[in-house]
Amino acid sequence: LQPEAILDRKLIPRPQGDISIPVVRWLVKWLNLPVEEASWEDSAFIQKIFPDFQP
Repeated sequence: LQPEAILDRKLIPRPQGDISIPVVRWLVKWLNLPVEEASWEDSAFIQKIFPDFQP
């Protein structure tokens, strides 16, 4: 499984104790899968696992 494109982006709050940290999520279109199989993933996770991927 490899990312092909970023279809959308959103910022969501992630609770961290008493505060919320904003986290960027990407709607990832995966290579060789239909767009219906796209999934929301943390941008930091995708960048860590696929360092050569340029959104």
